[in-house]
Amino acid sequence: MANLTSDRLRASGNAIHTAAPSEFEGVLNKCVGATLKFPFKCSPGRLIDSLGQASQRFACVIQATRTTAPAAESENVPVDNACAIVDFVEELDIEGLRAAHQRSLVVKRLQRIELPNVKSSPVADGTLCVIYARRASVPIDELAEEFSRLNEGLEHFEWVDMIAISATAVICYGCQFAGRSDIGGVMPPSKGATQRYSPAWYIIPTMQATAEGTFNKVASHIAAYSVFFLPGTVVPEWKDMQAGTGKTVITLAPYQYDVAGNLRLVPPEHYAGQLLPSRPFVVEAARPKELLATLTYIPWQDGGVILLRGKLPLEGLLIFLGREALLRGGVVRSGPQSQDSYVLPITQDDFQFMMERLRKQSNMVVRQVQPKFVMEKMADEGTSTPFMARVFMGLLQLRNTALPIDKEREEFDKTLDSALTPLMSARTAVREVLRLWDAHVADIASGKGVRVTPDGFAVVGDFHRSFRREIDSFLYDAAKALKEGTQKAGKATGMDIGFLFQKQGRYQKGLEALKGSDPILADYVEKTRNRWSERLINARNNLDHGGWTLPKTRYEVRNGNQIFAQQPRIDGTPAAEFVSFMFDRLSCFVEEFLTYCFQKRLPSGAEIAEIPVASRPPQAPQRFQLTLQVGGRPAWRLQYSERRFEEI
Repeated sequence: MANLTSDRLRASGNAIHTAAPSEFEGVLNKCVGATLKFPFKCSPGRLIDSLGQASQRFACVIQATRTTAPAAESENVPVDNACAIVDFVEELDIEGLRAAHQRSLVVKRLQRIELPNVKSSPVADGTLCVIYARRASVPIDELAEEFSRLNEGLEHFEWVDMIAISATAVICYGCQFAGRSDIGGVMPPSKGATQRYSPAWYIIPTMQATAEGTFNKVASHIAAYSVFFLPGTVVPEWKDMQAGTGKTVITLAPYQYDVAGNLRLVPPEHYAGQLLPSRPFVVEAARPKELLATLTYIPWQDGGVILLRGKLPLEGLLIFLGREALLRGGVVRSGPQSQDSYVLPITQDDFQFMMERLRKQSNMVVRQVQPKFVMEKMADEGTSTPFMARVFMGLLQLRNTALPIDKEREEFDKTLDSALTPLMSARTAVREVLRLWDAHVADIASGKGVRVTPDGFAVVGDFHRSFRREIDSFLYDAAKALKEGTQKAGKATGMDIGFLFQKQGRYQKGLEALKGSDPILADYVEKTRNRWSERLINARNNLDHGGWTLPKTRYEVRNGNQIFAQQPRIDGTPAAEFVSFMFDRLSCFVEEFLTYCFQKRLPSGAEIAEIPVASRPPQAPQRFQLTLQVGGRPAWRLQYSERRFEEI
């Protein structure tokens, strides 16, 4: 359905994109000026402050007179009148971004008059800064990452606000409330605002594919800021400005305010679903019994945040924390019955103490909710190991984008668990197989594992029984992860590869059909079966149905008195080598096949890129990341490889 406002802005964006260099400034100012009404006006210029300090000249300065400071020259704009600037760059690369960022930082740091504090109507006292490029010569991801690095460490009011790549993408920041999943816009804070309080927000760098809607995003962002820059400004068309520009947003590492009001990267243990929320408290009226509120504590940088869902006023409950905790206290209403405290200098114990005081000093019933789930230890390692980062955290993050609907994602997770749980068990068995064999070889070599007799020697201990048990466990779990779990997970995303496990005739028929519809996946599946999966499934079937058991370990004496153990074989391969190879191939298959399934279901504008091994962060060395379909890093393509899991 046509939207006159958004269509008009797209036409303006196209005019900006195709304007000749000599005409660009005029076209840009005309297009920006058409979106803002009196008293705003647009023109090229430089900003000056009361101390005579000046910025460089910008292609577009959006200004509205709110001071009487005279301008010495026509292009000199008093900084206090400057709502926003647009810095135009013909072609943006990393060095160009750094230079443009420095030009905008000068604007952010110019001396400004102190505006009156009007509590009912906040007034913006800074200048919004947009870097607008006609094109980029490096992937958008690299620009976004460098943009975050340049802003990181600065006070928030100094952060440059947006990068716009014409006809391609926009890089800016989003805001997410604690305990919420939706992302909204964020405006530059007033200078000194976070010295008084620290809101419980995530500030998230974002990339958004915009195609012809780049100018829509820029214009709507400036228009929204104009409302805070000049209270009383009305932008009736604002909701229509971004219509049809696409909703796919790719996020980078988020930030949080600490207690002092500084923005800091979210700690790894508080990110990517790794933080287990504390058990909430419910507050009820005693007579008649009625639920009044639910309160939850969330650790937050160097303090904590209290979330209240219900009709009680959180402000009245915070007094039970004590005076010291409330020096920077306050509440943000994040929904009709949702209230979030500011970031407070409190711990989980302080929150428990607050709820206990409330219970004792009020006539309300206060109780902590009992857990409805059981915590079970999954592994003795975190996401710093490639396996956990890639197969668990990495796949789950991709699945969030590929399956955005909660119900669909929950159903998929049941099938995913049927692949990942036996995969973890197979991994444990492989480790134990290798440990047992290495220990046995060492015992035999040292003489600890043998007893010399007049007739020769005897092996002591129960090595073979333990070794065979772990081999059997691996074959069962690995085959289950492949044949049942991964097949089900793929089918749940629309990729049915059940024919891979059929007898040759049915397999060949299914493969030929897949070659016609998806030759890339067909090639991958064919090489998988020919090079390893059929061997694994046959070994598992022989164990279960063919009466096969792991052969006994053979020993021989060399050089008269040295005893050597010869490893039993599976399908002609030494057992430890067989399970190690099979697990390596299986891990690659689970990661690559499911990533391919997710890739096919990504929303428009998004793609999956592969991070080079040397560039993966040590705290979470994931292999894949989301990127933009146009302008982003090269898209990953599924192809079979014999390289080991750690080398890919």
